[in-house]
Amino acid sequence: MDNNTVDAYNKLATTFAKKHQNVTPTRLYELTKVFFKKDLPTADLGCGIGRDTFWLSSNGFPTVGYDPSHGMLEIAKKAHPELTFKELALPDTEIISGAYDNIFCCAVLMHIPREQIVTCVISLLNALKPKGHMILSFRAGNGEEDGRLFETYHPGQIAQLFESLGGKVLLIEQDGIWSNLVIEKSDLSKREGIQQIQDIISRDKKIATYKFALIRALCEISRYESHVVTWYRDGDMVLVPIKRLAVRWVHYYFPLVKSSVRQTTSERMAFEEQMLDLELKPSEIALLKERLENYESDRAIKNLIKKVAHTIKVGPVKYAGGGSSPVFNFVTGLDASVYREMRESELGMVTVPITLWRDISAFSHWIEDSLSIQWAQLTEKMNRSGNFASYLDLITKSVQEDVRTTYEIRKLFKGKKIECVWTGKKLDEFAVDHMIPWTLWRNNDLWNLLPADPKVNGRKSDGIPSGELIVKRFDTIKWYWEEYAERFPELFERQIVRGLGVSAANAFTNEGKDALVHTISRVSLVQGGWIWGNG
Repeated sequence: MDNNTVDAYNKLATTFAKKHQNVTPTRLYELTKVFFKKDLPTADLGCGIGRDTFWLSSNGFPTVGYDPSHGMLEIAKKAHPELTFKELALPDTEIISGAYDNIFCCAVLMHIPREQIVTCVISLLNALKPKGHMILSFRAGNGEEDGRLFETYHPGQIAQLFESLGGKVLLIEQDGIWSNLVIEKSDLSKREGIQQIQDIISRDKKIATYKFALIRALCEISRYESHVVTWYRDGDMVLVPIKRLAVRWVHYYFPLVKSSVRQTTSERMAFEEQMLDLELKPSEIALLKERLENYESDRAIKNLIKKVAHTIKVGPVKYAGGGSSPVFNFVTGLDASVYREMRESELGMVTVPITLWRDISAFSHWIEDSLSIQWAQLTEKMNRSGNFASYLDLITKSVQEDVRTTYEIRKLFKGKKIECVWTGKKLDEFAVDHMIPWTLWRNNDLWNLLPADPKVNGRKSDGIPSGELIVKRFDTIKWYWEEYAERFPELFERQIVRGLGVSAANAFTNEGKDALVHTISRVSLVQGGWIWGNG
């Protein structure tokens, strides 16, 4: 639960009590009569002044009320001394794990920060008994109100989280800005992978930020270059090239090292000296990006990547999960029949259990929110300073966005007769459109950047092009890709193999078209976003 929100409820408890005591959530009470089990243990999470706790207890559902605000609980206890109320804040529900057949949770979820939402859903399911039912009600947010946090969660996103983590959605409905869901806990849990990830992020002992960096790199590879990953045919694991993990670590740690921000309890990180030797300033992240793309001919970068890869191997890969039974392993010496991209596998591979990889692929954007906050908190502790905001900014600083690439595309087509990729209109002026929007998929690869009519690009905004539109306009997309392949052959080849899983030679065939449609569909399914171009 957001701390500022709890403080607001404490300070304004009397005001909120007067506002809510005469409001009756009739629809939610109707749902309890249909889905809750009579005479069985019931929890009212976020009980506030005890209004719903009292109604539930009076209608055959023996209920305990829980709330993080002592101010609200004081009012509840005074109004209903015969009932039981306890202080508890989501997602901290371990003390009630598996205790309840019914859980009522009204007007709480919108106060949960995005970085805590996955942990919160796990905790809610933990509190339920198998086959138990939960009624959730939450409203769309507007940022802040009276000092309280109001996040906006789409009910479909929340439903997906519950169903992927061991819940079954029995009902989903919307009433204006409010959403109601009824969830049943499945007998068989589906959350082995995400639970391992949460344990590594939240519970593993940490003497450095390396475990955070490993999980973050896996999340980003699952989202931006999943085609460098091999599903191992002889085991329940996937193989991730440690070189690709190392490249992303250089992205993460470069601004931190150059800003002299401590990332370990040791004197310095194992690869810090090699990173400091780079003749780059903290602001020159675009140049770092360019050198990383062409590292084969850059001895300093190549040595740095090797050193970082070794650190990953002997550090978080070896110890994530506690050390005695590591979650990950390191393998090398696999031949081309096992791993097709031998150029990427030269430094070895990290094995990731399939259950964990599937959850990383499904929840990477949620996991990264939680991970970044905790990384910044650990950094603040290691540096013994109160610079949380500045550390978070450095940790989340991206070197993916490359202004040079957009510039080169504008330069490439300046003065040429080209057409809008989406409409076919001849263009005198053009915008460079991220086919898959930057807000959903931080991908600045050439294949994802296409000239478009500025007005059409404005209407598309953060929309995801439909599969039908991709098929219809693929000849134009292919023409632009051919131009990129001619002008930037090595860069285009690397990017399209990692991003779409096809070679440059096959990108202009039906294989390339199918790969693009599949990738866009996967991003839409996992990331959300609205589909553009169906009409």
